[in-house]
Amino acid sequence: MKVLVTDAYERKSLAALRHLGERGVWTAAGGAKRWGQALFSKHCRERVLYPNPVQEPEAFVAFMLEYLAENRFDCVLPMSCYTTILFARHKDDFSRLTNLAVPDHALLQRVRDKAEIVKVARGLGIGAPRTWQPADEDEARDLAGRISYPSVVKYRRGTGSMGIRYAHSPRELVDYYRTPAHDTDIVFDDPRPIVQEYIPGRVTDVSFLCNRGRPRAAEVHTRTMTWPPSGGWGVTYLTVDAPDLKAKAFRLLEEVGWHGPGLVEFKVDSRTGEEKLMEINTRFGGGLDVSREAGVDFAWLTVKMAVEGDVEPVWDYRVGMRYRFLGSQLKCVLAGGNRLQKFLEYVTPQRGVRHELRLSDPLPHLANVAAALYLPLRAAAGRFIDGAQRAAGRKAPPER
Repeated sequence: MKVLVTDAYERKSLAALRHLGERGVWTAAGGAKRWGQALFSKHCRERVLYPNPVQEPEAFVAFMLEYLAENRFDCVLPMSCYTTILFARHKDDFSRLTNLAVPDHALLQRVRDKAEIVKVARGLGIGAPRTWQPADEDEARDLAGRISYPSVVKYRRGTGSMGIRYAHSPRELVDYYRTPAHDTDIVFDDPRPIVQEYIPGRVTDVSFLCNRGRPRAAEVHTRTMTWPPSGGWGVTYLTVDAPDLKAKAFRLLEEVGWHGPGLVEFKVDSRTGEEKLMEINTRFGGGLDVSREAGVDFAWLTVKMAVEGDVEPVWDYRVGMRYRFLGSQLKCVLAGGNRLQKFLEYVTPQRGVRHELRLSDPLPHLANVAAALYLPLRAAAGRFIDGAQRAAGRKAPPER
């Protein structure tokens, strides 16, 4: 079996590549830049450099259609929101060349709409934050005087923590509504943000795989540390047994008829203990390696479902397993207060805690470190050269 995994810079792409490679699958990794960590894995049998799907979406589609026509793959796993949207948008064309486990584009766009999913959840009796959709700046100003703070301003359709801002006053809310936090593109395709009440508490994720509305696998974990600390991708995790959350997630996924992998994000309100839906992530979650270590191999199950049509359900996983992403955790340690104590805790061996470092596959980690050092240095060198050129231009004598 041959599988192509996209978005080589993503940690979940490296995880998927490893999980498939360990099962004997012939795997290729694709990316828009040469430093994507998955490209350096020992499981990467072929490297594919394609046009940037963020900046050149149509060029990416044209390249992938030509590449897949010339190179047979049993399945393609799009790993980011950008590539998932493009494969779904051109699903008919790609399905003639390979197997996919992505929904139809119309369904994808509906589920990506955070305001729409809140309505669906409330209709099913599932708790969700109060949500408002100001149509213009006047409505945002009127709303600002009637709600409590802090409040959350976010895009209706976005990805991760990008574009999410926290307003602490009516003036801030109006300013955030007026000033876009992200350029409009195929992911951030609605420039009008929504406003939600702020829900304090930890994020708990229900990772899942669905086959046309029928759940086929699930695993639940809590993000015990995130980056940024205000809310973002997971840094440390704990797998939990949460039958109520799974049941709510399944009702929601069955209602919308979801197809493919994804993640339903909940918060347990620390003030009331109520479980509230935050959003549905319409692609593999960042905790893909967590799920596999706990016993649910979503990458392999997704490939099997795409190729064979269905898979046997997988519900059992290891509860109470702790996992940490070492690179991201170090970033949190160095950015926060009380750094020495936290660093000592960081380097102290933690028995039974899993992590992403693989001594049998070290090059991706070395590539990641090299990129983390090289990119800031290159940016600093560019700023230095620009400054030197401007200074030289000011001092240049007039031409005779």
